Amino acid sequence: MRKIIATLTFALASVACMAQLEPGLYKRTRYKLEHGPEAPFQFQFNAYKIVKPAGVLQLNLINEKPLKFQCTPTTIAEEDIIAHDRFSFDQRCVYKIPLIEHYDTRFKVDKDIPPLLSALSGTTHSDDNPLIGVWKCRDYNKRTEYYKIYTPKYIYALYIKRHLNDTHAIPSVQGVRSSVKYKKDGSTKENGNPCQIVWNGSTSYGLTYKNDQGLPVTEFWEKAELPADLTYWFMAPPPVAVPKVAEIINIVD
Repeated sequence: MRKIIATLTFALASVACMAQLEPGLYKRTRYKLEHGPEAPFQFQFNAYKIVKPAGVLQLNLINEKPLKFQCTPTTIAEEDIIAHDRFSFDQRCVYKIPLIEHYDTRFKVDKDIPPLLSALSGTTHSDDNPLIGVWKCRDYNKRTEYYKIYTPKYIYALYIKRHLNDTHAIPSVQGVRSSVKYKKDGSTKENGNPCQIVWNGSTSYGLTYKNDQGLPVTEFWEKAELPADLTYWFMAPPPVAVPKVAEIINIVD
């Protein structure tokens, strides 16, 4: 509950802008210099914003192998929304130069988005495979929480960095998606690396693999849930204006 309250607290500054924007999933589809022509947004990553009553989550998908992603809670100042309707908005941003970015709910859905949103909702589970679900690495460093989400096809590794003086606020999430194969002997092959698993009851296990130097490394994992201030953005997502996108988003309900 405290984590949810913290999530809501950071977003109070964006209440004015939230009153203007329809909740939903928006993709950055084009951009322009403030007084120049528009151009399609074609870079090495796809940028999304999830708009909800408490604020905005910036979600970037970096098109590499393996796929990487970043999540950052943010706000949009009211004066930076220079145009909007039920389906889209234009936001003024300043990087090295001022730009106007166009975000839209009407876009071709990236095939990586639905499984990622489903995984980050924290609801993945299986009655047949005890590994499928959310696990937290024990004894990780104090400033970073390390989670893995096993799904039938992929593993999503999450590194949630928190401020030492405020453990109930997420400044950023870094993640990577890897392939996984489940073997009949109970071991796995994760991102092509053989992993041996030794269970300690039904809610914890040790995972051993070889590092880049060929030396064995063992990690200890415990059954867990993703933090509420992360799953807030992906659980019971808000309705969106375009049915095609709504169908995709509703898979995490």
